[in-house]
Order: sequence, then C-alpha cells, then structure tokens
Amino acid sequence: MKKAPAVLLILGTVAALVLTGALYIYRNADSGPLNVLPHPGKITGQSGLVDINTASLEDLTALPGIGEGLAQRIIDYRQTQGPFGSPAELLKVPGIGTGKLEAILDLITTGGTT
Repeated sequence: MKKAPAVLLILGTVAALVLTGALYIYRNADSGPLNVLPHPGKITGQSGLVDINTASLEDLTALPGIGEGLAQRIIDYRQTQGPFGSPAELLKVPGIGTGKLEAILDLITTGGTT
C-alpha cells in the first residue's frame, strides 16, 4: 500500500481548516496572490484579528481590498491622529468607505479585548 505524499496531507489539513471556518482564504484583485488569515474567533487562544493600531504594511495588505497605498494611508493616519478608538474610525482614512470597512470588519480590531 502506497503512502500519501506529504503535500496531499498538507492540502487535506488546509481544506479541513477552511471547511471548518478556522482559516479564511481570499484573493486581492482578480490576479493577485492568495492570502490566508486565521478566521476571527476560530483559533483558540488567539483572536486571529489584525490590530489596525499596530499592524505593519504587510499585515494590512493581507486584508481583502487593502493595497499598499491604502495600507500606508492607514499607517499615516494613525501616526498623525493617534490610535483608532474603534474599527469604524477607519472611515476617516481617505479611500475607505462603508463597503470596504464592512468587508474587513470581522478581521480587524483596535487591540484590547475582543
């Protein structure tokens, strides 16, 4: 009896995590790379959320619909205006409207308890 190649075992594990909701996979734009984030609230002991008050450019661009330019505007805004008090304050950042905020709302936090 043949053993399954390691890659099949890895793919099976990832598929199980996606199906159970533990991972969130999405693509930025039509031809962008696939991104994988822990699904919020599904990882025990971790929130799985991106803290918009401390996230790096790379962390922010991993969010759906957030490119480098918008991520940099988020960072610039928090550096000049101070930390975000709530995720809804992202609406003050040029380029973020209600649709974009709703798309990432379940994936972000402003720190503290969630």
